[in-house]
Parts: sequence; C-alpha cells; structure tokens
Amino acid sequence: MSRADKRCSPCKHGLRASGGCQGLTLSALEGSKEGVGEVGNTVYDDYAPGIQTRKAQALRLERRLSDLVNQAYGLTPEEIDLMWKTAPPRMPFTPESSG
Repeated sequence: MSRADKRCSPCKHGLRASGGCQGLTLSALEGSKEGVGEVGNTVYDDYAPGIQTRKAQALRLERRLSDLVNQAYGLTPEEIDLMWKTAPPRMPFTPESSG
C-alpha cells in the first residue's frame, strides 16, 4: 500500500470531532483545494481559542484560591514569600508567572 493510499488517521489530523475523514485518502486531501495542512489549521482555529481561554480562567481561579487560603491562614507577606521559595517544583503557577 503506497503512502497516498493510506487512510487519513482521525487522531493525527484532529478530524474526530467532525466525524473523522472516513473514505478520504491522503492523496485525495493533498490534491484537494483544502489540503491536510489547511484542515489542521481550521481545527486549530476552531478549538485553540476556547482551550486557551479556559486555561487562562483556570489560572486566574487558582491564583484567587491561593490568595484566599493565604488570607484564611493569616499569612504575612514574609511567610508567603518563604512558602513560594520552598514550594515543590510542580506547582500550577508561580508568583513569576503572571496570569
């Protein structure tokens, strides 16, 4: 089977949400007006802004929750600074990563 006859993988090209590329071959996509690259760009344009928005919102909520917990414990700015200096390496955010 040549490369052109292989079926387009729904996972590889992100077409699963639109029903996949059932019946399409790579040669059909490459010869079409909208090649595989353009399909990928369209999928990116459809999904990326929403994902980026939700990620930014999650970061804002994480920061807000952190501030509320620090207030609830009555931590001083010096204690908060010490906490961040000794924090584990895998934190959802750091003071330097402004949201």
